[in-house]
Amino acid sequence: MTETRQYPADDDTWDGRTERPPPNDAIRFDDASYMRKWITALREQVDQGLNAAEDATRPVQERVLSRHEARRRIEKATETIYNLLDAAERGLP
Repeated sequence: MTETRQYPADDDTWDGRTERPPPNDAIRFDDASYMRKWITALREQVDQGLNAAEDATRPVQERVLSRHEARRRIEKATETIYNLLDAAERGLP
């Protein structure tokens, strides 16, 4: 697994493209800029997972990804989505 870059929740340098916010960090729902980045990161992961799943269900001759690559992308997206949701849950009062 790749190393996760660690940005504090109030740090504007988090670009939303890392695997997840820092493991012990809670999402700050009161920070609109951070929330937009978090939603963008979640949306990108959902898109990646769904695109890989859609490719895997095409007829063999129409697939772009190998089965292994599709599975890897789906697993990575799934893990990242759960991590993003866990961070959001930690931010709830």
